[in-house]
Amino acid sequence: MNVISMTGNDGGIIKTLSDNNFNVESKITARIQEFHILAGHLICDLVENSLER
Repeated sequence: MNVISMTGNDGGIIKTLSDNNFNVESKITARIQEFHILAGHLICDLVENSLER
């Protein structure tokens, strides 16, 4: 299984336990959440486009 994590600040312990980590180096929760929402939408779009082929 490929583990993808989305973290903020310094990523914490989970970044070392994940195969892929999207980390937002910010302490502002709203900025972290905004990036995670954008990243989630982009991942979904990539998956949908790959399934349409």
